[in-house]
Amino acid sequence: MIILVAGYLIYGLSSLADTPYTLTDTELPCHIVPGTEEIVGAEDITMITDYVALVSSDDREKLIVLKEKDGGGPNLTPDGAIFEVDLSKSPPGVNKLELTGFPADVAFHPHGIYFLKEKNLLFVINHAYGKGGERIEVFEYHKNSDSDLYYQFSLRNDKHFSMGGLNDLVVV
Repeated sequence: MIILVAGYLIYGLSSLADTPYTLTDTELPCHIVPGTEEIVGAEDITMITDYVALVSSDDREKLIVLKEKDGGGPNLTPDGAIFEVDLSKSPPGVNKLELTGFPADVAFHPHGIYFLKEKNLLFVINHAYGKGGERIEVFEYHKNSDSDLYYQFSLRNDKHFSMGGLNDLVVV
């Protein structure tokens, strides 16, 4: 079954690549949403309601590509962030979420995210490198509060989570 699905997806994507049609900005009006300039290196987006999305953001070029001698690397890269984008407003609202209770001695470089709606929990893959290792952070989300993400706990297993090995997750 998985092979059939993968084959179908590959066939579908390859047929799109052969399509001579190209969208132009007049057919698909796009514009920069005010406030998104602060969202650097968006890695993952998850819809938490019909109109609200959470975005993981981190300067991956500085974190991974640049060497320390050039001002990059895990020790010189500021922590990333989680942003809330509210599409019900015009223009859409963009808000950097506060992380309340997150351990001060752990770096925050978010990657994949998953929102468990039933419990208002946000699960975040965190590549914390030498300041915490590879981990999954769990936050409780509160809309319209002074602080929007409340740290709950971390999942960490150095035996099975190699640095940079985790990319995305689904909570079941």
